[in-house]
Amino acid sequence: MFLSPLQPDVPGKRAWENFPLHDRGKYYAVFGTGRPTETNPGGRPIALDIAESEDGVSWRFLGRDLIPIPGAHAGFGIKRIGERIFYYPTCSNREKGVHFKIYASTDWQHWEHLGDDADVVPDRRFYADRWDEMHVLTEREEGREVYYGYISSEVREDVGPPACGLLRSSDGVSWEVLPPPVIEWGDLPAQHMELNFCEKIGGRYYLGLSGRFYLGSLGYSLFIFTGDSPRGPFRPDRERFRLTGTSRHNVTWLGHTIESPDGMLLALWQSCRQPHDLPSDTFAIGPLKRLVAENDHLRLKYWKTNDKARGPAIGIDPAGMRLTHPAEAVRTERDNWKTEGGGVTLSASRDGCLVMLGERLDAAKGFMLTGDLTVEENRGRIASHQHAAAAGFYLAGGASTGRALLLETLGLTRIGTLEFADRRISEFDPYAGAGKELTRGRSGPLQGTTRFTEEDAFGPIGQAGPSGVRHGRRHAFRLIARGHYFELYLDEDYVQTFFLPEAFRGQVGLVAFDGRARYANLRAWELDLP
Repeated sequence: MFLSPLQPDVPGKRAWENFPLHDRGKYYAVFGTGRPTETNPGGRPIALDIAESEDGVSWRFLGRDLIPIPGAHAGFGIKRIGERIFYYPTCSNREKGVHFKIYASTDWQHWEHLGDDADVVPDRRFYADRWDEMHVLTEREEGREVYYGYISSEVREDVGPPACGLLRSSDGVSWEVLPPPVIEWGDLPAQHMELNFCEKIGGRYYLGLSGRFYLGSLGYSLFIFTGDSPRGPFRPDRERFRLTGTSRHNVTWLGHTIESPDGMLLALWQSCRQPHDLPSDTFAIGPLKRLVAENDHLRLKYWKTNDKARGPAIGIDPAGMRLTHPAEAVRTERDNWKTEGGGVTLSASRDGCLVMLGERLDAAKGFMLTGDLTVEENRGRIASHQHAAAAGFYLAGGASTGRALLLETLGLTRIGTLEFADRRISEFDPYAGAGKELTRGRSGPLQGTTRFTEEDAFGPIGQAGPSGVRHGRRHAFRLIARGHYFELYLDEDYVQTFFLPEAFRGQVGLVAFDGRARYANLRAWELDLP
Protein backbone atom coordinates (compact mmCIF):
# COMPACT_ATOMS: atom_id res chain seq x y z
CA MET A 1 0.00 0.00 0.00
CA PHE A 2 1.73 3.15 -1.31
CA LEU A 3 4.81 0.98 -1.88
CA SER A 4 8.02 2.68 -3.02
CA PRO A 5 11.46 1.22 -3.81
CA LEU A 6 13.19 4.49 -2.88
CA GLN A 7 15.54 4.30 0.09
CA PRO A 8 16.28 7.30 2.33
CA ASP A 9 19.75 5.88 3.02
CA VAL A 10 20.56 5.66 -0.72
CA PRO A 11 20.74 9.27 -1.93
CA GLY A 12 20.22 9.87 -5.61
CA LYS A 13 18.26 6.69 -6.23
CA ARG A 14 15.27 7.15 -8.52
CA ALA A 15 12.58 4.85 -9.87
CA TRP A 16 10.41 4.50 -12.91
CA GLU A 17 8.08 1.72 -14.00
CA ASN A 18 6.40 -0.97 -11.96
CA PHE A 19 5.12 -4.33 -13.06
CA PRO A 20 3.09 -6.44 -10.59
CA LEU A 21 2.21 -10.12 -10.68
CA HIS A 22 0.43 -12.73 -8.58
CA ASP A 23 2.57 -15.83 -8.79
CA ARG A 24 2.07 -19.14 -6.97
CA GLY A 25 0.31 -17.71 -3.94
CA LYS A 26 2.26 -14.47 -3.56
CA TYR A 27 2.24 -10.97 -4.99
CA TYR A 28 5.30 -9.43 -6.59
CA ALA A 29 6.04 -5.82 -7.51
CA VAL A 30 8.96 -5.19 -9.86
CA PHE A 31 10.38 -1.67 -10.06
CA GLY A 32 12.86 -0.16 -12.50
CA THR A 33 15.48 1.84 -10.58
CA GLY A 34 18.48 3.98 -11.49
CA ARG A 35 20.76 6.80 -10.35
CA PRO A 36 20.58 9.73 -12.77
CA THR A 37 23.43 12.23 -13.06
CA GLU A 38 23.97 15.40 -15.08
CA THR A 39 25.64 13.39 -17.82
CA ASN A 40 23.20 10.48 -17.51
CA PRO A 41 19.76 12.01 -16.78
CA GLY A 42 17.96 8.76 -17.57
CA GLY A 43 19.81 6.92 -14.80
CA ARG A 44 20.84 4.07 -17.09
CA PRO A 45 21.31 1.21 -16.82
CA ILE A 46 17.93 0.61 -15.21
CA ALA A 47 18.08 -2.24 -12.69
CA LEU A 48 15.30 -4.04 -10.79
CA ASP A 49 14.07 -3.81 -7.21
CA ILE A 50 11.67 -6.69 -6.50
CA ALA A 51 9.20 -6.77 -3.58
CA GLU A 52 7.16 -9.73 -2.35
CA SER A 53 3.89 -9.87 -0.40
CA GLU A 54 1.70 -12.61 1.04
CA ASP A 55 -1.44 -10.47 0.79
CA GLY A 56 -0.75 -7.58 -1.60
CA VAL A 57 -0.79 -5.10 1.30
CA SER A 58 2.38 -5.56 3.39
CA TRP A 59 5.57 -5.90 1.34
CA ARG A 60 9.24 -6.75 1.78
CA PHE A 61 12.00 -6.38 -0.80
CA LEU A 62 13.61 -9.60 -2.04
CA GLY A 63 16.34 -7.96 -4.05
CA ARG A 64 17.79 -4.58 -4.90
CA ASP A 65 19.53 -3.34 -8.03
CA LEU A 66 19.20 -6.68 -9.81
CA ILE A 67 20.25 -7.17 -13.46
CA PRO A 68 21.70 -3.75 -14.37
CA ILE A 69 21.73 -4.47 -18.11
CA PRO A 70 23.84 -2.18 -20.33
CA GLY A 71 21.52 -0.06 -22.43
CA ALA A 72 18.40 -0.90 -20.41
CA HIS A 73 15.95 1.95 -19.90
CA ALA A 74 12.40 2.51 -18.70
CA GLY A 75 9.72 0.15 -19.94
CA PHE A 76 9.60 -3.63 -19.54
CA GLY A 77 7.27 -6.59 -19.07
CA ILE A 78 7.04 -9.56 -16.68
CA LYS A 79 5.18 -12.83 -17.28
CA ARG A 80 5.24 -16.37 -15.87
CA ILE A 81 4.95 -19.04 -18.56
CA GLY A 82 5.30 -22.61 -17.35
CA GLU A 83 8.16 -23.01 -14.88
CA ARG A 84 9.88 -19.74 -15.74
CA ILE A 85 9.29 -16.06 -15.11
CA PHE A 86 10.24 -13.96 -18.11
CA TYR A 87 11.60 -10.43 -17.90
CA TYR A 88 11.42 -8.35 -21.09
CA PRO A 89 13.56 -5.21 -20.63
CA THR A 90 13.67 -2.45 -23.22
CA CYS A 91 17.25 -1.85 -24.34
CA SER A 92 19.06 0.20 -26.95
CA ASN A 93 22.39 -0.24 -28.72
CA ARG A 94 24.01 0.89 -31.96
CA GLU A 95 23.62 -2.45 -33.69
CA LYS A 96 19.89 -3.05 -33.16
CA GLY A 97 18.52 0.25 -31.93
CA VAL A 98 15.61 -0.18 -29.53
CA HIS A 99 14.60 -3.78 -28.79
CA PHE A 100 13.51 -6.20 -26.06
CA LYS A 101 15.91 -8.64 -24.45
CA ILE A 102 14.65 -11.74 -22.66
CA TYR A 103 15.74 -12.96 -19.23
CA ALA A 104 14.32 -15.93 -17.31
CA SER A 105 14.19 -16.92 -13.65
CA THR A 106 12.69 -19.63 -11.48
CA ASP A 107 13.04 -17.84 -8.12
CA TRP A 108 12.67 -14.07 -8.86
CA GLN A 109 16.27 -13.39 -7.80
CA HIS A 110 18.57 -15.20 -10.21
CA TRP A 111 18.12 -14.30 -13.87
CA GLU A 112 19.54 -15.87 -17.03
CA HIS A 113 19.93 -13.99 -20.30
CA LEU A 114 18.52 -16.13 -23.11
CA GLY A 115 20.95 -14.74 -25.66
CA ASP A 116 21.03 -11.99 -28.24
CA ASP A 117 19.34 -14.23 -30.79
CA ALA A 118 16.15 -14.04 -28.69
CA ASP A 119 16.01 -10.22 -28.89
CA VAL A 120 12.71 -8.84 -30.16
CA VAL A 121 13.16 -5.96 -32.60
CA PRO A 122 10.45 -3.86 -34.26
CA ASP A 123 9.38 -4.74 -37.77
CA ARG A 124 10.03 -1.51 -39.66
CA ARG A 125 7.30 -2.33 -42.14
CA PHE A 126 4.78 -1.51 -39.41
CA TYR A 127 6.48 0.42 -36.63
CA ALA A 128 8.58 3.55 -36.24
CA ASP A 129 11.02 4.17 -33.37
CA ARG A 130 9.27 3.33 -30.12
CA TRP A 131 9.35 -0.22 -28.64
CA ASP A 132 8.83 -0.59 -24.87
CA GLU A 133 6.35 -1.39 -22.07
CA MET A 134 5.22 -4.95 -22.81
CA HIS A 135 2.04 -6.56 -21.46
CA VAL A 136 1.48 -10.27 -22.19
CA LEU A 137 -2.05 -11.67 -22.55
CA THR A 138 -2.69 -15.43 -22.39
CA GLU A 139 -5.17 -16.79 -24.94
CA ARG A 140 -6.33 -20.25 -26.02
CA GLU A 141 -6.31 -20.94 -29.74
CA GLU A 142 -6.87 -24.35 -31.34
CA GLY A 143 -6.78 -26.01 -27.92
CA ARG A 144 -3.45 -24.60 -26.72
CA GLU A 145 -2.15 -21.53 -24.97
CA VAL A 146 -0.69 -18.70 -27.00
CA TYR A 147 0.58 -15.32 -25.85
CA TYR A 148 0.01 -11.86 -27.27
CA GLY A 149 2.45 -9.11 -26.40
CA TYR A 150 1.16 -5.52 -26.46
CA ILE A 151 3.80 -2.82 -26.68
CA SER A 152 4.12 0.95 -26.51
CA SER A 153 5.03 1.62 -30.12
CA GLU A 154 4.33 4.20 -32.79
CA VAL A 155 2.57 2.88 -35.87
CA ARG A 156 3.90 4.16 -39.18
CA GLU A 157 1.60 6.75 -40.70
CA ASP A 158 1.38 4.83 -43.98
CA VAL A 159 0.25 1.70 -42.08
CA GLY A 160 -2.62 3.04 -40.00
CA PRO A 161 -3.75 5.33 -37.19
CA PRO A 162 -2.00 5.40 -33.79
CA ALA A 163 -2.40 2.13 -31.89
CA CYS A 164 0.20 -0.10 -30.19
CA GLY A 165 2.68 -2.80 -31.11
CA LEU A 166 1.59 -6.44 -31.23
CA LEU A 167 3.51 -9.73 -30.86
CA ARG A 168 2.52 -13.39 -30.72
CA SER A 169 4.32 -16.39 -29.20
CA SER A 170 3.67 -20.00 -28.25
CA ASP A 171 6.36 -20.16 -25.56
CA GLY A 172 7.24 -16.61 -24.40
CA VAL A 173 10.69 -16.84 -26.01
CA SER A 174 10.21 -16.82 -29.78
CA TRP A 175 8.03 -13.86 -30.75
CA GLU A 176 6.43 -13.05 -34.10
CA VAL A 177 5.97 -9.35 -34.78
CA LEU A 178 2.43 -8.76 -36.06
CA PRO A 179 0.84 -5.74 -37.71
CA PRO A 180 -0.65 -3.37 -35.13
CA PRO A 181 -4.19 -3.93 -33.88
CA VAL A 182 -6.59 -1.49 -35.50
CA ILE A 183 -8.06 1.27 -33.36
CA GLU A 184 -11.17 2.85 -34.83
CA TRP A 185 -10.98 6.33 -33.34
CA GLY A 186 -14.17 7.57 -35.00
CA ASP A 187 -14.50 11.34 -34.67
CA LEU A 188 -12.11 11.48 -31.70
CA PRO A 189 -8.61 12.80 -32.41
CA ALA A 190 -6.11 9.96 -32.78
CA GLN A 191 -3.09 10.20 -30.50
CA HIS A 192 0.02 8.08 -29.95
CA MET A 193 -0.30 6.64 -26.44
CA GLU A 194 1.53 4.31 -24.07
CA LEU A 195 0.50 0.74 -23.36
CA ASN A 196 -0.96 -0.21 -19.97
CA PHE A 197 -2.70 -3.55 -20.47
CA CYS A 198 -4.97 -5.66 -22.62
CA GLU A 199 -7.25 -8.03 -20.69
CA LYS A 200 -10.21 -10.23 -21.46
CA ILE A 201 -12.92 -9.67 -18.84
CA GLY A 202 -16.41 -11.10 -19.17
CA GLY A 203 -15.90 -12.05 -22.81
CA ARG A 204 -14.68 -8.61 -23.99
CA TYR A 205 -11.18 -7.30 -24.55
CA TYR A 206 -10.19 -4.08 -22.82
CA LEU A 207 -7.14 -2.20 -24.07
CA GLY A 208 -5.75 0.46 -21.73
CA LEU A 209 -3.65 3.23 -23.29
CA SER A 210 -2.27 6.34 -21.61
CA GLY A 211 -1.27 9.82 -22.62
CA ARG A 212 -1.52 13.45 -21.65
CA PHE A 213 -2.69 16.71 -23.26
CA TYR A 214 -5.67 14.73 -24.58
CA LEU A 215 -9.34 15.79 -24.40
CA GLY A 216 -8.66 18.29 -21.63
CA SER A 217 -6.68 15.82 -19.50
CA LEU A 218 -3.46 17.81 -19.42
CA GLY A 219 -2.10 15.49 -16.73
CA TYR A 220 -1.28 11.88 -17.57
CA SER A 221 -4.46 9.81 -18.00
CA LEU A 222 -5.49 6.22 -18.80
CA PHE A 223 -8.13 5.63 -21.49
CA ILE A 224 -10.07 2.44 -22.30
CA PHE A 225 -10.73 0.89 -25.71
CA THR A 226 -12.89 -2.21 -26.20
CA GLY A 227 -12.96 -4.99 -28.77
CA ASP A 228 -14.07 -8.56 -29.45
CA SER A 229 -10.69 -10.01 -30.46
CA PRO A 230 -7.13 -9.74 -29.09
CA ARG A 231 -6.15 -8.28 -32.47
CA GLY A 232 -8.93 -5.71 -32.52
CA PRO A 233 -10.44 -3.67 -33.89
CA PHE A 234 -10.69 -1.63 -30.70
CA ARG A 235 -12.91 1.39 -30.19
CA PRO A 236 -12.88 4.13 -27.53
CA ASP A 237 -15.32 3.44 -24.70
CA ARG A 238 -16.70 6.95 -24.98
CA GLU A 239 -19.21 6.61 -22.15
CA ARG A 240 -16.52 5.71 -19.59
CA PHE A 241 -13.40 6.59 -21.57
CA ARG A 242 -11.02 7.87 -18.86
CA LEU A 243 -10.30 5.27 -16.19
CA THR A 244 -7.79 7.39 -14.27
CA GLY A 245 -5.95 10.65 -14.68
CA THR A 246 -5.69 14.33 -13.88
CA SER A 247 -6.57 17.55 -15.62
CA ARG A 248 -3.35 19.38 -14.81
CA HIS A 249 -0.58 17.70 -12.78
CA ASN A 250 1.09 14.40 -13.62
CA VAL A 251 0.19 12.28 -10.57
CA THR A 252 -1.07 8.84 -11.62
CA TRP A 253 0.65 7.15 -14.53
CA LEU A 254 0.43 3.64 -15.97
CA GLY A 255 -1.82 0.99 -14.49
CA HIS A 256 -0.78 -2.65 -14.77
CA THR A 257 -3.15 -5.54 -14.15
CA ILE A 258 -2.81 -8.48 -11.75
CA GLU A 259 -4.71 -11.76 -12.13
CA SER A 260 -5.37 -12.58 -8.47
CA PRO A 261 -7.54 -15.06 -6.54
CA ASP A 262 -9.89 -12.09 -5.94
CA GLY A 263 -10.22 -11.35 -9.64
CA MET A 264 -8.49 -8.70 -11.70
CA LEU A 265 -6.59 -6.03 -9.76
CA LEU A 266 -4.78 -2.91 -10.91
CA ALA A 267 -1.55 -1.38 -9.58
CA LEU A 268 -1.48 2.32 -10.43
CA TRP A 269 1.85 4.08 -10.22
CA GLN A 270 2.29 7.68 -9.25
CA SER A 271 4.77 10.51 -8.76
CA CYS A 272 4.65 14.16 -7.73
CA ARG A 273 6.60 17.35 -7.05
CA GLN A 274 9.66 16.87 -9.20
CA PRO A 275 11.36 18.98 -11.84
CA HIS A 276 11.66 15.97 -14.17
CA ASP A 277 9.18 13.13 -14.41
CA LEU A 278 11.64 10.42 -15.41
CA PRO A 279 13.06 8.90 -13.31
CA SER A 280 11.18 9.96 -10.17
CA ASP A 281 12.28 10.67 -6.61
CA THR A 282 8.69 10.26 -5.30
CA PHE A 283 7.74 7.10 -7.22
CA ALA A 284 5.28 4.66 -5.63
CA ILE A 285 2.34 2.41 -6.39
CA GLY A 286 -0.90 3.05 -4.55
CA PRO A 287 -3.15 0.52 -2.83
CA LEU A 288 -4.12 -2.26 -5.23
CA LYS A 289 -7.60 -1.78 -6.67
CA ARG A 290 -10.25 -4.09 -8.09
CA LEU A 291 -10.68 -3.75 -11.85
CA VAL A 292 -14.22 -4.77 -12.73
CA ALA A 293 -16.44 -4.67 -15.80
CA GLU A 294 -19.93 -3.32 -15.18
CA ASN A 295 -22.28 -3.14 -18.18
CA ASP A 296 -19.24 -3.53 -20.47
CA HIS A 297 -17.40 -0.58 -18.88
CA LEU A 298 -14.31 -0.83 -16.66
CA ARG A 299 -14.34 0.68 -13.18
CA LEU A 300 -11.91 0.71 -10.27
CA LYS A 301 -13.15 -0.23 -6.81
CA TYR A 302 -11.73 -0.52 -3.32
CA TRP A 303 -10.10 -3.88 -2.62
CA LYS A 304 -11.26 -5.00 0.83
CA THR A 305 -7.98 -6.81 1.47
CA ASN A 306 -6.46 -3.35 1.99
CA ASP A 307 -8.30 -3.27 5.34
CA LYS A 308 -5.47 -5.50 6.60
CA ALA A 309 -3.32 -2.36 6.66
CA ARG A 310 -5.44 -0.84 9.41
CA GLY A 311 -3.58 -0.65 12.70
CA PRO A 312 -4.53 1.10 15.95
CA ALA A 313 -7.85 2.94 15.87
CA ILE A 314 -7.81 6.72 16.24
CA GLY A 315 -10.84 7.95 18.14
CA ILE A 316 -12.49 10.83 16.28
CA ASP A 317 -14.15 12.94 18.99
CA PRO A 318 -16.54 15.59 17.65
CA ALA A 319 -16.15 17.46 20.94
CA GLY A 320 -12.53 18.14 20.00
CA MET A 321 -13.36 19.69 16.63
CA ARG A 322 -13.00 23.43 16.14
CA LEU A 323 -14.40 25.94 13.69
CA THR A 324 -11.49 27.40 11.74
CA HIS A 325 -13.36 29.38 9.07
CA PRO A 326 -15.20 31.73 8.88
CA ALA A 327 -13.79 33.98 11.58
CA GLU A 328 -16.34 35.62 13.83
CA ALA A 329 -15.87 39.01 12.15
CA VAL A 330 -17.07 37.70 8.79
CA ARG A 331 -19.48 34.99 9.90
CA THR A 332 -23.06 35.18 8.59
CA GLU A 333 -26.32 33.68 9.80
CA ARG A 334 -25.81 30.91 7.25
CA ASP A 335 -22.51 29.79 8.80
CA ASN A 336 -22.94 27.37 11.69
CA TRP A 337 -22.08 23.86 12.75
CA LYS A 338 -23.17 21.37 15.36
CA THR A 339 -22.08 17.97 16.61
CA GLU A 340 -24.63 15.27 17.24
CA GLY A 341 -24.71 11.50 17.39
CA GLY A 342 -20.98 11.14 16.92
CA GLY A 343 -20.98 13.23 13.75
CA VAL A 344 -20.98 16.85 12.67
CA THR A 345 -23.21 18.97 10.43
CA LEU A 346 -21.90 22.07 8.67
CA SER A 347 -24.16 24.79 7.26
CA ALA A 348 -22.18 26.99 4.94
CA SER A 349 -22.50 30.21 3.01
CA ARG A 350 -20.87 30.71 -0.36
CA ASP A 351 -17.58 31.51 1.41
CA GLY A 352 -17.53 28.09 3.06
CA CYS A 353 -17.32 26.57 6.50
CA LEU A 354 -14.24 24.66 7.71
CA VAL A 355 -14.06 22.53 10.85
CA MET A 356 -10.76 20.90 11.84
CA LEU A 357 -10.50 17.51 13.55
CA GLY A 358 -8.95 17.60 16.99
CA GLU A 359 -6.79 14.56 16.22
CA ARG A 360 -3.65 14.69 14.09
CA LEU A 361 -3.38 11.99 11.42
CA ASP A 362 0.19 10.96 10.65
CA ALA A 363 0.89 10.66 6.92
CA ALA A 364 4.36 9.20 7.51
CA LYS A 365 2.76 6.14 9.13
CA GLY A 366 -0.31 6.47 6.96
CA PHE A 367 -3.95 6.76 7.94
CA MET A 368 -7.44 5.78 6.83
CA LEU A 369 -10.51 7.94 7.54
CA THR A 370 -13.99 6.56 6.82
CA GLY A 371 -17.55 7.72 7.31
CA ASP A 372 -20.75 8.81 5.60
CA LEU A 373 -21.34 12.13 3.85
CA THR A 374 -24.70 13.69 2.92
CA VAL A 375 -24.74 17.05 1.12
CA GLU A 376 -27.79 19.25 0.51
CA GLU A 377 -28.10 22.33 -1.65
CA ASN A 378 -29.62 25.63 -0.53
CA ARG A 379 -32.70 25.17 -2.70
CA GLY A 380 -35.41 27.77 -3.01
CA ARG A 381 -39.08 27.42 -3.87
CA ILE A 382 -38.16 26.91 -7.52
CA ALA A 383 -35.41 24.32 -7.87
CA SER A 384 -34.16 25.30 -11.34
CA HIS A 385 -30.86 27.17 -11.52
CA GLN A 386 -29.89 26.02 -8.03
CA HIS A 387 -26.27 26.46 -7.06
CA ALA A 388 -24.17 23.39 -6.42
CA ALA A 389 -23.37 22.66 -2.80
CA ALA A 390 -19.93 21.20 -2.16
CA ALA A 391 -18.29 19.31 0.68
CA GLY A 392 -15.16 17.32 1.24
CA PHE A 393 -11.81 17.31 2.95
CA TYR A 394 -9.12 19.85 3.78
CA LEU A 395 -5.47 18.88 4.33
CA ALA A 396 -3.66 21.76 5.99
CA GLY A 397 -0.43 22.99 4.47
CA GLY A 398 0.01 26.14 6.56
CA ALA A 399 -1.74 28.50 8.95
CA SER A 400 -4.54 29.42 6.53
CA THR A 401 -3.90 27.36 3.41
CA GLY A 402 -4.12 23.73 2.38
CA ARG A 403 -5.30 21.28 -0.24
CA ALA A 404 -9.04 20.74 -0.54
CA LEU A 405 -10.90 17.92 -2.25
CA LEU A 406 -14.43 19.14 -3.00
CA LEU A 407 -17.36 16.99 -4.13
CA GLU A 408 -20.10 19.08 -5.73
CA THR A 409 -23.77 18.12 -5.99
CA LEU A 410 -24.00 19.03 -9.68
CA GLY A 411 -21.51 16.44 -10.87
CA LEU A 412 -18.02 17.84 -10.38
CA THR A 413 -15.02 16.81 -8.28
CA ARG A 414 -12.38 19.48 -7.75
CA ILE A 415 -8.98 19.45 -6.04
CA GLY A 416 -6.95 22.55 -5.38
CA THR A 417 -5.39 24.97 -2.94
CA LEU A 418 -7.87 26.54 -0.53
CA GLU A 419 -6.95 29.74 1.30
CA PHE A 420 -9.11 31.54 3.85
CA ALA A 421 -8.96 34.84 5.73
CA ASP A 422 -11.02 37.27 7.83
CA ARG A 423 -11.10 39.78 4.97
CA ARG A 424 -11.79 39.79 1.24
CA ILE A 425 -9.04 37.94 -0.68
CA SER A 426 -10.96 36.92 -3.81
CA GLU A 427 -13.09 38.79 -6.32
CA PHE A 428 -14.18 35.84 -8.43
CA ASP A 429 -17.96 35.25 -8.38
CA PRO A 430 -19.30 32.69 -10.88
CA TYR A 431 -22.88 33.79 -10.14
CA ALA A 432 -22.34 37.54 -10.52
CA GLY A 433 -24.62 37.72 -13.54
CA ALA A 434 -27.30 35.36 -12.25
CA GLY A 435 -29.51 38.06 -10.71
CA LYS A 436 -30.34 39.11 -7.19
CA GLU A 437 -33.09 36.57 -6.64
CA LEU A 438 -30.88 33.60 -7.48
CA THR A 439 -27.85 34.72 -5.49
CA ARG A 440 -28.81 36.71 -2.40
CA GLY A 441 -32.15 35.01 -1.86
CA ARG A 442 -30.82 31.49 -2.01
CA SER A 443 -27.18 31.50 -0.97
CA GLY A 444 -26.43 34.89 0.46
CA PRO A 445 -23.79 37.39 -0.64
CA LEU A 446 -20.25 36.39 -1.50
CA GLN A 447 -17.75 38.05 0.83
CA GLY A 448 -14.65 36.73 -0.89
CA THR A 449 -13.00 35.40 2.28
CA THR A 450 -11.83 32.20 0.58
CA ARG A 451 -9.78 31.64 -2.55
CA PHE A 452 -9.72 28.31 -4.36
CA THR A 453 -7.01 27.65 -6.95
CA GLU A 454 -8.10 24.64 -8.96
CA GLU A 455 -5.48 21.97 -9.71
CA ASP A 456 -7.73 19.14 -10.89
CA ALA A 457 -11.37 18.84 -11.94
CA PHE A 458 -13.56 16.25 -13.65
CA GLY A 459 -17.22 15.52 -14.24
CA PRO A 460 -19.22 12.40 -15.12
CA ILE A 461 -19.11 12.68 -18.92
CA GLY A 462 -16.63 10.11 -20.21
CA GLN A 463 -15.29 9.40 -16.71
CA ALA A 464 -15.21 5.83 -15.35
CA GLY A 465 -15.32 6.71 -11.66
CA PRO A 466 -17.82 8.77 -9.67
CA SER A 467 -17.74 12.56 -9.82
CA GLY A 468 -19.21 14.75 -7.13
CA VAL A 469 -22.03 13.68 -4.82
CA ARG A 470 -25.80 13.79 -5.26
CA HIS A 471 -28.14 16.13 -3.39
CA GLY A 472 -29.58 14.48 -0.29
CA ARG A 473 -27.97 11.07 -0.90
CA ARG A 474 -25.80 9.44 1.75
CA HIS A 475 -22.39 8.42 0.40
CA ALA A 476 -19.83 6.24 2.18
CA PHE A 477 -16.31 7.68 1.88
CA ARG A 478 -12.83 6.33 2.48
CA LEU A 479 -9.81 8.65 2.55
CA ILE A 480 -6.38 6.96 2.65
CA ALA A 481 -3.03 8.74 2.89
CA ARG A 482 0.59 7.71 3.23
CA GLY A 483 3.86 9.41 2.38
CA HIS A 484 3.31 11.96 -0.38
CA TYR A 485 -0.14 10.80 -1.46
CA PHE A 486 -3.80 10.54 -0.59
CA GLU A 487 -6.69 8.93 -2.42
CA LEU A 488 -10.46 8.91 -2.05
CA TYR A 489 -13.13 6.27 -2.57
CA LEU A 490 -16.85 7.01 -2.64
CA ASP A 491 -19.33 4.17 -2.14
CA GLU A 492 -16.31 1.87 -2.69
CA ASP A 493 -15.62 3.35 -6.15
CA TYR A 494 -12.19 4.88 -6.73
CA VAL A 495 -12.39 8.66 -7.16
CA GLN A 496 -8.88 10.13 -7.38
CA THR A 497 -5.27 10.11 -6.20
CA PHE A 498 -3.42 13.34 -5.49
CA PHE A 499 -0.50 14.58 -3.41
CA LEU A 500 -0.52 16.08 0.06
CA PRO A 501 0.72 19.61 0.75
CA GLU A 502 4.46 19.51 1.27
CA ALA A 503 4.01 21.09 4.72
CA PHE A 504 1.22 18.72 5.80
CA ARG A 505 1.55 17.93 9.52
CA GLY A 506 -1.50 15.79 10.13
CA GLN A 507 -4.22 18.44 10.38
CA VAL A 508 -7.36 17.31 8.55
CA GLY A 509 -10.55 19.32 8.17
CA LEU A 510 -14.13 18.87 7.00
CA VAL A 511 -15.37 21.57 4.66
CA ALA A 512 -18.65 22.66 3.07
CA PHE A 513 -19.68 25.39 0.64
CA ASP A 514 -23.08 26.85 -0.19
CA GLY A 515 -25.20 24.20 1.53
CA ARG A 516 -25.32 21.67 4.32
CA ALA A 517 -23.01 18.71 4.84
CA ARG A 518 -23.53 15.95 7.37
CA TYR A 519 -20.49 13.81 8.29
CA ALA A 520 -21.50 10.70 10.25
CA ASN A 521 -19.94 7.47 11.54
CA LEU A 522 -16.45 8.97 11.48
CA ARG A 523 -13.69 6.42 12.15
CA ALA A 524 -9.94 6.52 11.64
CA TRP A 525 -6.95 4.20 11.88
CA GLU A 526 -3.21 4.40 11.66
CA LEU A 527 -1.78 2.16 8.97
CA ASP A 528 0.35 -0.69 10.27
CA LEU A 529 2.79 -1.32 7.43
CA PRO A 530 6.52 -2.07 7.17
